[in-house]
Amino acid sequence: MLSIIELGLLLIILLVEGWFWWLIKIPARPNWWVRGGLVLLALLLLCLTVPNESFVTAKIQSIFAAGLLIVIAVWPKGLMVKGILNGAYSTRLYTTIISIQLRFDQKRKVTYLAYQAGPMAHYQLRFKKTPTELQSYLEHYFDADLIQKQASKK
Repeated sequence: MLSIIELGLLLIILLVEGWFWWLIKIPARPNWWVRGGLVLLALLLLCLTVPNESFVTAKIQSIFAAGLLIVIAVWPKGLMVKGILNGAYSTRLYTTIISIQLRFDQKRKVTYLAYQAGPMAHYQLRFKKTPTELQSYLEHYFDADLIQKQASKK
């Protein structure tokens, strides 16, 4: 019975993740080292436990744990209509953000979007867009004076 609940929960989590992918309007670039490490850990977990377990429930629990690692690895990041999604555990509505800085890195050809939500919380995302493109999107939700462009980093 618990095995069926775990598989059902994993299916619901996958549906929620698909819904978040659909909500993202401007996707951020992922950290491929973290993503690859989590997927590698999930594959290692599957390879070491599933063939060696004799009970079906233990195999399903291993599949559930590996599925959760993969869900966390591929969780979307980016700009949505109502807020910023910065991974599985960090969603900020635009109304809670108090400052935004855009900085273009010419060497890597990415724009860093750093934002502050509260007195101490600072977050950063990487985008394949120019600061002007991101600023024009964000100006629909923020005052222009809240968005700061920093000098390009060489």
